[in-house]
Amino acid sequence: MSLHLLIPPQKMRLPVASSINLFLRGPRDSCNIKEHVADLVPIIKRKVEEGVKFVVFIADGGPDFNPNHLVNQLYWTRMFRVTGLLGMIVTTYCPGHSALNPIEHLWAPLTNCLAGVYLPDTLGNEKQPPSSQPNLTEEERRRKEDAVFDEAMDRLTNYWKQVKWAGLRPKVCKIPSRSTNDEDYKQVHSIVNGPLKGLTANVATDFKYMADHMDRRVGQLIFSQCGEDCGGCQETGTLGKNTLQLLQLLRKFPSPAPANSHEGHMLTFLEAINSAQNEPDEWMPRVRKEKLGRCPHCRCHIFTSESNRKRHLRMFHH
Repeated sequence: MSLHLLIPPQKMRLPVASSINLFLRGPRDSCNIKEHVADLVPIIKRKVEEGVKFVVFIADGGPDFNPNHLVNQLYWTRMFRVTGLLGMIVTTYCPGHSALNPIEHLWAPLTNCLAGVYLPDTLGNEKQPPSSQPNLTEEERRRKEDAVFDEAMDRLTNYWKQVKWAGLRPKVCKIPSRSTNDEDYKQVHSIVNGPLKGLTANVATDFKYMADHMDRRVGQLIFSQCGEDCGGCQETGTLGKNTLQLLQLLRKFPSPAPANSHEGHMLTFLEAINSAQNEPDEWMPRVRKEKLGRCPHCRCHIFTSESNRKRHLRMFHH
């Protein structure tokens, strides 16, 4: 909200929120990047059908979305490939600046509307929660507990449908308990963190697409179509001149750079896009301190640790 006040509309037209989507899951269902991407893909596909071709994701720095993690990068890659987007940026606010995250602003009215709300831990006319009922088998207890959580999510849905934020009512989606399958995520996690001999053909294909279409910086991923018939992109001849220019600008998305006129300060975004561009992440403290460099094979891949450098070169280029 503050950005609208800081940047005059004649300088930069900022998008206005068009929808708020909330997803509820029970405690026994996984809440990881695989499930988040599964939630996002239908939303993004609808936007693409409406004419949206470029998307910027702003997430917190938690493990579910963190763009520095290779497992997350693979699922972001899969999402970019199947949604039909021409360009996509995934970024995160620095630690200590989550107050700028619009999601944090949304949670305030959502939590306020639940003040004093009691969610029953029992089913129907039962007087005891499943955990206190004798003579239940383990599976019966789990089924009852799942039903308790499903009813609680139904109640939350009814409460949150009454909330308004920025003039909009949220769309609340309940994921029924134990309806998700976590095998793919476990497999990917095992491959990424295990010996390279365990690399499967489908994940190897994802990694190849990632290397060709993703610029990796510290805390930021930039995806863009290559303009070739690679199995996931439109050929250059089918893209308009303006679209090609936008793709080129996307790949040159500015990195933080020092402001010569104000010692100790960095250029604003508007100043950066109108200044000579440095190498990506050239002035990032971590990059300058560790001096790990960039991948000589990928379009733009910034190494963040020595182990990351070694594993990336072995996984993608050997």
